[in-house]
Amino acid sequence: MICQIPCPTWFIAGLTIMNISMRIASADEGTTGSPVVVLLSNAECWDRLPETLSGFGQPLPSWVRAVATHLPRTAAAMLELDFAHRTQSPVDPDLRAKMRWVIADANHCDYSKAYAIADLKRAGATDKVVRVLTGDPKAWPDADQQPLEFARLLTVAAPTVPDSMFEELRQEFGDNQVASMVLLAAYGNFQDRIVLGLNLPLEEHGPLEPIDVEFAEGALQIASLIPPHGEVPTLQVAGEDVIPDDGDWAAISFDQLQTRLEQQRDRKPRLPVPSWDEVKGKLPPAMATRPTRIAWSLMTYGYAAELQIPWSIATRTM
Repeated sequence: MICQIPCPTWFIAGLTIMNISMRIASADEGTTGSPVVVLLSNAECWDRLPETLSGFGQPLPSWVRAVATHLPRTAAAMLELDFAHRTQSPVDPDLRAKMRWVIADANHCDYSKAYAIADLKRAGATDKVVRVLTGDPKAWPDADQQPLEFARLLTVAAPTVPDSMFEELRQEFGDNQVASMVLLAAYGNFQDRIVLGLNLPLEEHGPLEPIDVEFAEGALQIASLIPPHGEVPTLQVAGEDVIPDDGDWAAISFDQLQTRLEQQRDRKPRLPVPSWDEVKGKLPPAMATRPTRIAWSLMTYGYAAELQIPWSIATRTM
């Protein structure tokens, strides 16, 4: 049994990784037992979150009440990210909720499955539609088969997604929606691992509706943090690291590694990579001050800025 006592962020991260590993090994279905961190009350959590301009006092999900214990600004940014995925994605709300359920089901995350069903019903789905989704995948409607299998593969075996599947989805849904599907899978897996890793329960009155909240200016880290330039330390001429050498890595020569990197650089992306000039106009001014050549950033900002902007803010806000 793990005591519910306040603990530093690095310790929470360690517990998260250990708990995820144990769950994967035992293939648990959903969460059981108590959370591994103290959950703030709703009032305590709002007191810790940054100042709001609107939306203060609403019931908060358990993952916010867990993260806000030590990372209140991060929790605030994650709230905005969750709202974006549940309400602002260009993917149809019905299909988006179904894909989110498939992701949660693959992760054995009952919490997120409940939220996906709630969002699906909010989009107008009947009980029959829910039964079909949660039943035999072979009975899924033809129109759902490809995108739902795409969501499943992105969760359990992303490298195996065929180019042909992606291209068919692209032709049917367009570049913006298929990019948003990828970001949905990325966010869904991120969220499920927080819920499972910290063993978080469904809220007393959950699943909760999407939380529309606006935080005061300066509450979140919009611009990227650039470390100050300093003197480069002198490296030791000789010495050994403290990490044992990995046999697989040691078997690859430097030249072989460079060859593999060149092969990766030569890979043809499944969507055209936008230029910085095409992307910068979609960004908040604070995020557009420094050009980037990172293909992932250009791709996601270019095709799904409404989802990638809050993701970037959430990952850089501490």
